[in-house]
Amino acid sequence: MSRPINRKEKMFCAQYMIDHNGAQAAIRAGYSAKTAKVVAAQLIARPHIKTYLNDLIAKQQERVQITADRVVKELAVIAFCDIRQAFDANGKLINPKDMPEEVARAIASIDTEELFEWDAENKTKEYIGDSKKLKFCDKVRALEALGRHFKMFTDRVEVDISDRLAERLKSARERINTRPGLN
Repeated sequence: MSRPINRKEKMFCAQYMIDHNGAQAAIRAGYSAKTAKVVAAQLIARPHIKTYLNDLIAKQQERVQITADRVVKELAVIAFCDIRQAFDANGKLINPKDMPEEVARAIASIDTEELFEWDAENKTKEYIGDSKKLKFCDKVRALEALGRHFKMFTDRVEVDISDRLAERLKSARERINTRPGLN
């Protein structure tokens, strides 16, 4: 059975929930800035604090309705978005409110610039149209995050033992085996 959490530990946990930065949470909770990193690591390692933090995180996820499935689905929307769906048959950008939901959710920003032409004769600016730039959320990062989630990528280390190294190891083994008293 874990011990009860005290007032200062509760304050640390509440501060930790803000940004999940242990050192900053420790400082905001009243611990020394000099030892904040160490204190945070020690606090987070304590079983009763881990349990309390896990409960806070679960309650927060329930409150804001964030689940692993929802995050994976949103990453999939970004990763598999088709830019062509942002345009009509004539190649004109569709109004964001009329775009397919998956496309609109994958767009990070739309920059619009009004274009004018100077009419020297009348000394006026004449509106000639808009220039619109679409910026989508980072597709590669979304794909990487999904790949990591589904354990699709494994880091491999290739080891190339040259013949020379193999010979040296063999020679060393032979020397060890021929020493008196080691057999």
